[in-house]
Amino acid sequence: MACRLGSKGKAIEPSVAPCLLPFAGSIRRKLGLGCRPVTHISQYAHTAWRVQDGVFSGTPNAITQTQDGYLWIGTAAGLFHFDSVRFVPATTGDGQPLPDVRINFLLSAHDGSLWLGTRAGLSQLKDGKLLNYPTAPIRISNIIQDHEGTIWVTRYRVSDGKGPLCRVAGKELRCYGKADGIPVEYGVPLVEDSLGNLWIGSYLICRWTPGSSTIDVADELKHLKGNPGVLDLVAGPSGSVWVALEVAGPGLGVRHFSGEKWTSYVVPGFDSASVKAHCLFLDPNNTLWIGTEAEGIYRVRDGTVDHYRSSDGLSGDAVNSIYQDREGNLWVTTDQGVDLFRDTPVVSFSTREGLSAANTRSVLARRDGSVWVGNGEIWMFYSKATSRQLGSDEACPERKSHRCSRITADGCGLE
Repeated sequence: MACRLGSKGKAIEPSVAPCLLPFAGSIRRKLGLGCRPVTHISQYAHTAWRVQDGVFSGTPNAITQTQDGYLWIGTAAGLFHFDSVRFVPATTGDGQPLPDVRINFLLSAHDGSLWLGTRAGLSQLKDGKLLNYPTAPIRISNIIQDHEGTIWVTRYRVSDGKGPLCRVAGKELRCYGKADGIPVEYGVPLVEDSLGNLWIGSYLICRWTPGSSTIDVADELKHLKGNPGVLDLVAGPSGSVWVALEVAGPGLGVRHFSGEKWTSYVVPGFDSASVKAHCLFLDPNNTLWIGTEAEGIYRVRDGTVDHYRSSDGLSGDAVNSIYQDREGNLWVTTDQGVDLFRDTPVVSFSTREGLSAANTRSVLARRDGSVWVGNGEIWMFYSKATSRQLGSDEACPERKSHRCSRITADGCGLE
């Protein structure tokens, strides 16, 4: 006895554009498959290196990859590089020490050099030689390279009165402050948007180009003067920007700027205004990754939100930075270690990803791109855009009191 597989008893018609299996992203690209199924963070291959295991002697703060393929980790106790197997303490070829081992930020420049922001200033490591930029002892918060190749930095706890934003000019720093239209005493995050504006985060947000400046999100943050206020900024398409604010609440949390308007991101079960974010990352697929102060990672994509934390395997719930290497792997630094997430040819589904039960009896991939999973009394339906559960009566209205034991192209076999 059999019944057709379909919603409300209707047969599913085959598609002329088959997508038979939910391959991971890298494999899909290699095979030229166009489908992009919803993949949970827990379905990526995951490796964690933890401070408690002695991998690092200090909290990992930043990560980057230089042109030679090396991955570098900046920690509170010095610089490390990754040799594809382990993390090794790094030294300069000329033996010159960093002005401070507490590294806040790293940047890989187009010329192959590595830029380091420490609590004592800015340094450049190139061809094994270290160049320390002369400045008063001052914390470097962020480093970027703009579309013209210029290196810019923001500074925190500025004591020389030269302003929070500086541009590298040869072996010197040219700094900008109130006289140049930047009204804040210090800068934390820094980003260049797609229109060429520099966004500086402080106890307010300043959108700046030489000769022009605009203040954004001032009223919500005016009571935070003297504190970071804005913790991170990331640029999106068409001049849009995401911002992580120090506190959560109405008009705060994680905000999105587009079309000269600020909004929160709200979907069922998630409101970005309620998130205490510490760092942001926007990947090439325009997917937003949110590293939080104490709740692990959120991933926002196509109206869906995924959450991954220490109880799922993340090294720590306080996320310091998120970075994607040239192979498409995602690296996360937390207060407890470093995590690597990567695509695999095979994607696993379990109860963690919404499977109704662990006792799967049958699986069928159909030519329309959907996948059916039979779990006795419940069917799981997966397509390119969605997944949902179907009760036995909905999936097989002819089954009556029988249990489905197998799924075939024509229907389900009943016990």
